[in-house]
Amino acid sequence: MKFKCLFLIALCVGLVSCKGSVPEPGPSIDPSGESADPVSEDPVSEDPASEDPSVEPHVPGTECLLKSLVIHTASGDLEAEIDQENKLIVVNYFFDQNLSMSAAKASYELSDGAKIRPDPMESQNYTRSTLQFRVTSEDGRNTAKYTVKASVYPAPEPRKPMVMWIDVVNAYKYLNTQKNVEDIVQKMSENGFNKVVVEIKTPKSGDVLYRRSDNLGYAQTIDNVTISQDFDLLQAMIDACHARDMKLSVSYCIFTFHEPTSSKSREYYEKYLKDAYCQQLLTTGIEDIRVHPNDYLFLNPAHPNVHDYVTAQVREIVTNYDIDGFALDYCRYPNIRSDFSDYSRAAFEEYIGAKVENWPSDVMTVYSDDNFGTYNKGKLDLFQKWMAWRASLIQSYVKDIREVVKSIKPEVDLELWAAAWYQFRNEVGQNWASSTSKWASTHYSWAGADYDVTGFADYLDIFHLGNYVKTVYGNSESSWSMEYFTNLAKNLIGDACSLYDSFGIYTGISIEEAVYYSYMNYDGVMIFELGAMASNNRWDRVKCGYTRAMYELGEYSHEIQ
Repeated sequence: MKFKCLFLIALCVGLVSCKGSVPEPGPSIDPSGESADPVSEDPVSEDPASEDPSVEPHVPGTECLLKSLVIHTASGDLEAEIDQENKLIVVNYFFDQNLSMSAAKASYELSDGAKIRPDPMESQNYTRSTLQFRVTSEDGRNTAKYTVKASVYPAPEPRKPMVMWIDVVNAYKYLNTQKNVEDIVQKMSENGFNKVVVEIKTPKSGDVLYRRSDNLGYAQTIDNVTISQDFDLLQAMIDACHARDMKLSVSYCIFTFHEPTSSKSREYYEKYLKDAYCQQLLTTGIEDIRVHPNDYLFLNPAHPNVHDYVTAQVREIVTNYDIDGFALDYCRYPNIRSDFSDYSRAAFEEYIGAKVENWPSDVMTVYSDDNFGTYNKGKLDLFQKWMAWRASLIQSYVKDIREVVKSIKPEVDLELWAAAWYQFRNEVGQNWASSTSKWASTHYSWAGADYDVTGFADYLDIFHLGNYVKTVYGNSESSWSMEYFTNLAKNLIGDACSLYDSFGIYTGISIEEAVYYSYMNYDGVMIFELGAMASNNRWDRVKCGYTRAMYELGEYSHEIQ
């Protein structure tokens, strides 16, 4: 009993002690027998105000301001002016910055906690008048729309020739009245063009587009469109261009001649040219080109009446009109299958000083009748001489036309356009290299040593390289680019004449990049052609291209005058 009472008394005392206070924890004992003080951590409060009454709780912002915007371009940063009252982002830039501005990223500053869409740090088109940014306050209750107002400083006047080629078939709606001529020439002048090349004989027609002609009649139609007969188109173009200090060259399709519509041209055709068309080598034999026509009918360069016809037209144009240049177009054969007439055979045999035993198979054979044809060389030495003879005949035309032009007006430039792919121009008899170039005979199996001397660049003042490809850069033949053909042309022509680059905007090439590249690398830039340029309204692309080039060449600065 004594033991049980003592146990109950002790238990009661313990219960009283636990209920009144919580004993401090003692040191822990680790297995080594030494005590280890525990590391105590202060609890982290989610709301600082619950720990520190002096810190006020965060209240989401209500402002939705775009405080600054800096656009990053290839030529430097452009800081926009922010008009908070009208919510405008005002940006002023130069024409050569247009390409960068059309796909630029920007850094910016907003009100605290605000958000912006679309994100300026992603590529945006700042040249687009409808570009807007929406800024939303941190609390999501307030928004502001900022509209970009971009202005471009005026483009400079190009120091190099900027040439517009006018294909009258595609552009006739801009040329059918005196007023239309005035308007379109003014449009070209305002957009940096300082020279025009205008066709005054269409590729298909035997008629012309100038009044003062002793031989041919004024065109009645162009592709079934009736031609206005109440004014002289060539004279109207000359007057409009010269009034704006723009030069004008005529483009004449040398060897193309369709059966004409005007009575005057028909009389000339019946008397001189009716039997002067190319004779083509087909799989079925030799036939007149009019039997199996291609896009255009070609006269035979070897026919004596054709030489008289061409020089007569050159003479009357240069004599009767105040032109700045005479540009030869279609100064070639239509294809590899032309011309196998008796005129050509006789002239070729005189050229080689021997008879061709098996005509024409010793020269070549064809096994398709498409436009350019697929063919086999005959005897290699004869085929090479055939290529050289045809090229020498075209060379003689260029030389003779130059003599006619310079004998009348020495200041008039002789120009010629030809396709850039030189490796295939032998098929149409066009050796547009300098006669000192050895490129052909050392690179192509169709060329012998006598082909090299048939180059006609030495007789030109200006050669327009037809760089009608889809890409600007790439320096290999497989790239089929402007850059490749540029380097080839410079190698072939050297200093024989001025070299202008030309490209077709219908190919899908970047107009700005093509103009920029051409201006940087050539003596002049020619764009084909007016109809496509005007209908697609790509004038600004041209100005951006040459302005950018002028800036890099040191011809233009970003100093505000």
